[in-house]
Amino acid sequence: MDEMRAQWEALMGNLENPVDPNKNKSFEDSDVCKMYLVGVCPYDLFENTKHYLGPCSKIHSDELRAKYLEKRKTHYYGYEADTLRFIIPLLEDCDRRVQRGRIRAEDDVACKQTTLDEGTIEEAKRIDAEIEKKMKIANDLGMKGEVEESFKVLEEAELLKKNKLEMLERAGETSYQSRIKPCDICGALLSASDTDRRLTEHYSGKIHVSYQKLRDMSKLLNEYIKEHKPEGSRRGNDRSTSRSYGPRKPVNRGYTRNSRSRSSSRSHSYSSGKSNRRRSRSRDRYSRRR
Repeated sequence: MDEMRAQWEALMGNLENPVDPNKNKSFEDSDVCKMYLVGVCPYDLFENTKHYLGPCSKIHSDELRAKYLEKRKTHYYGYEADTLRFIIPLLEDCDRRVQRGRIRAEDDVACKQTTLDEGTIEEAKRIDAEIEKKMKIANDLGMKGEVEESFKVLEEAELLKKNKLEMLERAGETSYQSRIKPCDICGALLSASDTDRRLTEHYSGKIHVSYQKLRDMSKLLNEYIKEHKPEGSRRGNDRSTSRSYGPRKPVNRGYTRNSRSRSSSRSHSYSSGKSNRRRSRSRDRYSRRR
């Protein structure tokens, strides 16, 4: 029985005491997702939508995130700046869609305004502003979980839309009800005639919620960087050591040459005298033998 259990654990692992594969990992390891550590990984957003970036290839660990959030209170690692460099292009692309939607909406309004008097146009704009305000309130209430209050505000907004359309019909411009407007968060085009259900689906949709998370995270990261980034901090070590040396003392080369010439002449005369004495000794020995 024990042998079978050992074989089973070898194949499937210890089910009673499972081993955490990230137990010995550090949040500084290269295979740990730094964007997940600071708050949100964009790869986890937009799933099953056309904006989906695909799965993240790095480790997402709540335990490592908790360790990092504790460590970053006293040390700046720069992960927030790296995450911002990834998030900003996504938000810039979204902002371009918002701008294109605004241009399209302005063109649509310009076409409709040709048959409306200024008073009607101003009143329609005022009602639009009131509708937008109520939609924002309804969205905030929905995020807080106050569903009933949110639907009440949506009903008020719907009534304002109805009153505006009736006013425009009386002014002879029934086609004005097809006016569009881009969502400032995700860039989706919304129509003035959208129902409450359509608007609720949009504000709770994955694309809108994901872009809202990115925008909120961008603000938080910027605030953290401004508060914790050391002034003048740079990547790498830019320290350079420089030493100041005083001018060298001039060398008296004339003195050196004279010294060398005198020493060489002395050594030459000494060696010459020594060789002469050797030759004289050898001649004396030769004469004695004879």
